[in-house]
Amino acid sequence: MVSNREKRLDRLTNTWTEAAAEVMINEYLKEAENWGGDGLFLLEAANGGTKLPEASVKQAAFLLQCTLRRTDLVARVGENCFLVFLLGCRSREDAVSSMNSVRTSLERETDLHMTAGGALTDGQGQTYDSLLKRAKAALARAKQEEKFLCFTEVCGKMETGDAETDLAYSIRPIPEYIEDSGKADMDFIRKIMDHFLPGKQECPIEMGLKRICAYYGCGEAYILERKSGGKDYEITSFWMEEEPMVRNDNLKIIPGLIAERYLELFRNRKVLACNRICELEILDPVIAERQKLRKTRSLMQFPIMENGDYIGYISVNDNKKERLWTLEESMTFALAGRVMAACILERRFQRFTQILMDHDRLTEAWNYNRFLSEGRKRLKNAPLWISRISR
Repeated sequence: MVSNREKRLDRLTNTWTEAAAEVMINEYLKEAENWGGDGLFLLEAANGGTKLPEASVKQAAFLLQCTLRRTDLVARVGENCFLVFLLGCRSREDAVSSMNSVRTSLERETDLHMTAGGALTDGQGQTYDSLLKRAKAALARAKQEEKFLCFTEVCGKMETGDAETDLAYSIRPIPEYIEDSGKADMDFIRKIMDHFLPGKQECPIEMGLKRICAYYGCGEAYILERKSGGKDYEITSFWMEEEPMVRNDNLKIIPGLIAERYLELFRNRKVLACNRICELEILDPVIAERQKLRKTRSLMQFPIMENGDYIGYISVNDNKKERLWTLEESMTFALAGRVMAACILERRFQRFTQILMDHDRLTEAWNYNRFLSEGRKRLKNAPLWISRISR
């Protein structure tokens, strides 16, 4: 179930995959005549002829999602090509306005420019393939005539506009995305390693979380771990920039079945980075709702593994804004997460070892040595009148 959800999102941009978009658009078009007009567009981002780096593709996708309405669908269908399905696009003016907004956003925030081609439809007798064919033809015409935008209008069997369906456009396939740890900020990693250096005086985990929050400009970070009983998961360490107005201890515990299903998402990635909370809703709606209660707008999470099993994660949350986690930021968090995870596992082992030493295995009660030790400690710290009675 989780793996199917994960396959619906593009690994680099967190937009929909073409396969997922095709299914959703075809299902929608079956009843589209009841809703009015819509538009399917292909947008190609470019920077002057050179190959677009992954960071630019990721930024273009983020700006697309932020500029368009939340009801509009954005999918990555090529190396630098995106599919946009505009719901409720009932006129040429609506289409031009939406595409102009995207164009302005890209040119204002980046050095990219875009070319777009699409098809407007009333939904009658249309499918994803038929609209995609017309959108490809419109994009080919726009590139041929060096226009910013070309599109055609399809009403039933009638077609008008400035695109020809006999034109063909070849979309470059999406290359395999490989996470590169070489892009991490090694100066920050060295500071984190110095903080948790073995043999050094023990530093609180919370101070490490505070450093990570300061580095990313976020207001919250926490660590979720599996309890010693092996059933549920709980937040064992956290740091928050501001104290919450209302404390909800229920948010510190996650039932085992929910957490274990969610942790499966980490099997194919080093870091789970969600630029917007709606991306997490696609992967796991239950965890997304819990994050909304924390007022999370975007997040990054790194898994903690013990003997090949996922036993928790380290999370850094931005509660103020949706943000684009760059490749450098996510890879830096991956390495910082490894350092912190090693420290967490070491202290976890020490804690469990101490539990085994102090408790009887059959009854789980304190053993005799721990009983005497705890008794002496409490008598030493007891009020004076209790000490006299004990004598």
